[in-house]
Amino acid sequence: MLEQAFDEANQPYDVVFYVADGEERGRYKHKPYGAEAGIIKNPEKYDKLPVRSQMEKGLYLTQSF
Repeated sequence: MLEQAFDEANQPYDVVFYVADGEERGRYKHKPYGAEAGIIKNPEKYDKLPVRSQMEKGLYLTQSF
C-alpha cells in the first residue's frame, strides 16, 4: 500500500477518501497526518488540503478507506 511506503520513508501524508457505506455514504473524508478523519461538508469551500506549492507532506487520494 502507498500508506505503508510513506510510513517506511518517514514521510507525513494526508489521505482523502470516499465513503461508500454507512451513514456518511456518498461523502468525502480528509484524514490529516496524525489526526482523525473528518467529513468534507462543502468541497467547494474546503481549505484544509495542502496546496501543491506549499506542500510539506504527501497527499494520497483513494476511493475507499
